[in-house]
Amino acid sequence: MHKKECSMILSFRDQQCLCTLVKIAFWDNENNILEADWNQVEQTANQQGVLWMLYLGAKACADHIPAEKLRAWRANMIGTVMRNTAINEVQNQVVSFLKERGIRAAVLKGLSCSMYYPLPETRALGDIDLLIDKENLPLVDEFLKKNGFRPEEKEHPFHVCYYGKGVAVEVHYEITQFPDSKGGKAVQEITKKFLDEVKTAHVNGMSFPVLSDSHQALMLLTHMERHLVIGGIGLRQLCDWAMFVNGSASKHWREKTLSMLSDCGLLTFAKVVTKTCVNFLGLSSEKAAWCMDVDDSLTELMIQDIFRSGSMGAAEEDNASSLFFDRTQLGKAGQNRLNGLLLRLNQLSYKHFPYTRKWKILLPIYWVYIPLRYLVRSMLGLRPKKSVARLLETSGRRQKLYKSLKLYQK
Repeated sequence: MHKKECSMILSFRDQQCLCTLVKIAFWDNENNILEADWNQVEQTANQQGVLWMLYLGAKACADHIPAEKLRAWRANMIGTVMRNTAINEVQNQVVSFLKERGIRAAVLKGLSCSMYYPLPETRALGDIDLLIDKENLPLVDEFLKKNGFRPEEKEHPFHVCYYGKGVAVEVHYEITQFPDSKGGKAVQEITKKFLDEVKTAHVNGMSFPVLSDSHQALMLLTHMERHLVIGGIGLRQLCDWAMFVNGSASKHWREKTLSMLSDCGLLTFAKVVTKTCVNFLGLSSEKAAWCMDVDDSLTELMIQDIFRSGSMGAAEEDNASSLFFDRTQLGKAGQNRLNGLLLRLNQLSYKHFPYTRKWKILLPIYWVYIPLRYLVRSMLGLRPKKSVARLLETSGRRQKLYKSLKLYQK
């Protein structure tokens, strides 16, 4: 990775130190720690969603790191464990209800990712994500409301979000929105069978339903792909994938999963992400022999994008990830920044002016109106100002990455 390309987010040396701390936390191996700007490392770890990992890596090389930082990172890790305990209590209540009522379900992300970590209790949990059959949504809705949860007013196309007891519960009836392409439709067909092959996981005395290994792989990849295009993925998502591959890469899994990913047009993406884990997070190449033919330049593009954008776009200042790119068109030929921009403006028109779905003849008006409205609001200080040159540079770099990943291209 070139220092010049990464300096806008984290210096090359500081970036190396953060990745090294992650490696030590994962593999408990010896790595040389360089001198670094530890405030910057901490800030970036927070943006990347891996602040909780710093102490696990740093305690093995405490002589190189200020004592006050070690104390702060240890406190953060302990706080993470305590919050995880509270989240798990809520999840156990919901899972018990689902089991009692005979409702098919699987835990997505969260504990289903933590189970592959060396210390599952330390991986920071966020929302509780559950997959159920759509016809059971009224029963789950009733249970959550009776137990103090309220549904979010905003409608989502593939889940309902509930808030209560200091945690959000996302009840999915589909994994995500799927692109309108052959690859996207192939993924959608496979996800319809997810609940047919659920297994039971056991972590720290807790039992809960999770997807099969092959379906877990597909779920994690579609989750990463969605956030990569919309806002960006961080080291947290990369860590989840590294731990999953390390913990589940049997010969049978590889044969079944790689064939499935090829059918969906996600094999190149999986290989690039996995080779990135090998090059930057210390994943054993023996566990990932199937990805070693990936050119290292693609892994550099991927890690650069991760450090520029951060977990869910937390580090991207201009928030231009998807401005020139319409995710619904992934897998289709002929995408460029112009038609990507127009399609994106169509989506914004549908969102803010719903009548344009029926009266599509009005769309060209909003191609002009929406940018002008943003320009006026930014001049009035109501919206952050954005550099056109920066937007074009960001979109060009991301367009190159997306094309290289061949997302949903069968």
